[in-house]
Formats: sequence, structure tokens, C-alpha cells
Amino acid sequence: MKILIVEDDLKLKEAMTIALSDDYEVETVDSYIDAVQYQSYQQFDIILLDINLPDGDGRQLAQRLCQMNEKIPFLFITANDLEKDIIQGYELGCQDYITKPFSVHVLKKKIEVIIRNQNKQESHCLYSKHIYLNSDEKKCFVNQEECFLTVQEFTILEIFMKNQKKVMTREVLEEILLKNDEGLDKNSLSVYIKRLRDKIHDEKPYHYIYTVFGLGYMFKDE
Repeated sequence: MKILIVEDDLKLKEAMTIALSDDYEVETVDSYIDAVQYQSYQQFDIILLDINLPDGDGRQLAQRLCQMNEKIPFLFITANDLEKDIIQGYELGCQDYITKPFSVHVLKKKIEVIIRNQNKQESHCLYSKHIYLNSDEKKCFVNQEECFLTVQEFTILEIFMKNQKKVMTREVLEEILLKNDEGLDKNSLSVYIKRLRDKIHDEKPYHYIYTVFGLGYMFKDE
């Protein structure tokens, strides 16, 4: 679980990092532009976002980050405790709001609740470092760009992502694919895998689908 902290107060940032590092992988930045750059090439599970940044408004940053990845939850950190500011934060889509000064124990509980709620909402969504799969909407995103898959390609990728680091034999995969394609022959699976690899850019430095010779395939995102 990866958390990005966007906060320019050095002492507060260090305190949050220390408090959260035992349970989460924590990255920190202290400016609007650094947050945008980080999110453009890394995926985070939650963002802790200070509203008052030295080079921009955290509320505008939240809107921009949501455009880059509408699924990512964020929590506003601010000294503004007026009702109108809190309401505006929720209207912008934040999952929660915490005002300075605050207890790191309260912050940790808020994060736990956000993640628990997110897991409930996204029970039909699958993630790897660079791939997001929505099983309900049958949509795939690679590096935040939509990747258009056929029914069979989507089915294969969904199986792989549900069984990461497990060997999926050709027999098991072919049996599942037969439900969608009665005309499946012995070469079809290899063709589907080849097309899927091409579409998700399965090549260095991001390799996902590994061939396990004599058995089948394994999906890893390392």
C-alpha cells in the first residue's frame, strides 16, 4: 500500500512519515509541481494533501490529480477549520478532512477507514503497478491510458491479475476461454497471449506475463 504525502511543513511531514512507515510505503513531496510529476509515473493508493502549498492551491491540485486518476482517494490536511472550507473539500471529492494540529493516531485511523471503504467499493477492480482493470465496466487502463481489449484478451488478463504470481496452466486457461469461444483451437491461446502482450506493452522495463515452459504462464509486476 503506497501513500503520497504532499506537505511543505518539514516537521509535520517527517512526523507523518515516521508514523505511517511501519504499515505503508510512504513517499513525500512538498510542492504542487512535484506532486503532479510523481503521480504521472507512479501509482499511489491514497494521497494526503495539504491545501496551502508554496506553489499552488491544494484544492486545484486535487482536481488535477483526479483527472489523472479519478479512482485515487485523497485526504485534505489544512489549518482551515471553517465549515465552508470543509464542505468545499468534500465537494471536490476528498474522502476525509483533518485540521492542524492533529494526532497521528487519528490520522492513521482516518486512513484505515478510507482504505477499508475503498476496498469495498473496488472489489471488482484489479490493480498492478501500471495496470488497472475494472471488471464491471470491462475497461483496462495501462499507465493511465485506456487499453482496448477483446472479450478473450480481457478474460485472460483478468484471470492473470486475480492469480498474480501463480502458474496458470494452458489447460485451465483454454477451458475458461472455451466458454466465450467454442471455436477455440490449440493455437488460439498463444495468439491471444501475443496480442495481449502487445496491447499492454509487455516488454522491458515493465514485464508482466511470463512463460513457464511446459506448464503455462505467470503474471508478475516486478
